[in-house]
Amino acid sequence: GIGISGKEGMQACQNSDYSISQFRFLRRLMLIHGRWNYRRISLLVSYSFYKNIVLVITQFWFGFQSQFTGQSLYDGFAGNSYNVFFTSGILVTAVLDKDASERVLLAHPELYKSGILNEKLTTKVFWGWWFEGLYNSGIIYLLCIYSISDTIVHTNGWIMGLDVMGLVVYTCAVYIVNIRLALTNNYWTWINWLFFWGSIILWYVFGLFYCSEAGFIFTDTMYWVFMVMLESAALWFIPFVICVIGVIPILIKLGAQRLVEPSLKQQLKHIEASGGLLPNEIEKAKAKEEEEKQKKSRTDFRSRSKHTSSVMIDVGRKNKKAKYRGFSTTQESKGGLSQSLKAAAEAAKRNLRKVSRRVSTAHKGAPSAVLNNPV
Repeated sequence: GIGISGKEGMQACQNSDYSISQFRFLRRLMLIHGRWNYRRISLLVSYSFYKNIVLVITQFWFGFQSQFTGQSLYDGFAGNSYNVFFTSGILVTAVLDKDASERVLLAHPELYKSGILNEKLTTKVFWGWWFEGLYNSGIIYLLCIYSISDTIVHTNGWIMGLDVMGLVVYTCAVYIVNIRLALTNNYWTWINWLFFWGSIILWYVFGLFYCSEAGFIFTDTMYWVFMVMLESAALWFIPFVICVIGVIPILIKLGAQRLVEPSLKQQLKHIEASGGLLPNEIEKAKAKEEEEKQKKSRTDFRSRSKHTSSVMIDVGRKNKKAKYRGFSTTQESKGGLSQSLKAAAEAAKRNLRKVSRRVSTAHKGAPSAVLNNPV
């Protein structure tokens, strides 16, 4: 399980397979590394069955020709070195392969469901690899047996014997299983290239050493057999033809699947390769843009409210000044409030003039006695 170190102690971390210091690291651990590792392990198991089916079932086909006498088609030491030296590239793929980038996996967590549903290690997947190995083994054996069984492989007139036949079949198996791994690999580094070409080159280096005088420490039955195989142009051409015939159906299958019914992962990888935004990223960008608009609207509203409040406070203060200091506007010559105070002062003066006129009119129309003796 996964342990999270915290204040409660380190008991959970010490008894866990993986330990993290913060809960937020769980997202990357599961969605990215968890999915990658699930797919790597599934591919390791399936491919290990496949590459051994190619080698072993070819021996089974040879049993029909040898009447099941127990005669081996391969040299014993070469057969034992098949998984360790000449088809070991799967170990690099099982460690470094990444079928999707971190960006795609984090943006679309639904891709993690392939591990929950165990889509990469089902009975259907197993039998798919099994029949593919069966097909490749049949192609290797039939073409080698019936196309070059009587081919002259030496200048002195020797024809291909059982030992040469076994080396040709073994060479074709090494070629085709390494090419199949290359078609499965999604993430290429210099280590992948090193193991891909290194496995093939190492087979030729091993054959030259094993079938020379130095190989006597292992066996004396394979002396110079590998050199005899290399002298024939037909035996250089046959592995190429077998690889083409064996790989074409796989390419057609993979290409048809991508064109007719591409998976969600393939669609997202295509969008990422074209430089576009992923669907979930577009939705997140829209949501973020909407949130920014709402935030800006709230900020504008608050600033307007604050400005209105400050204006009202200023108006109140100036009104108080006008109340206690009269309508003098010498110090308030600017702003709308000063204009209003001027208008109010002018109106008051007009009213005062009207009152003065009425008083003067009243004095003119009064009796002279009253005017002469007001007491």
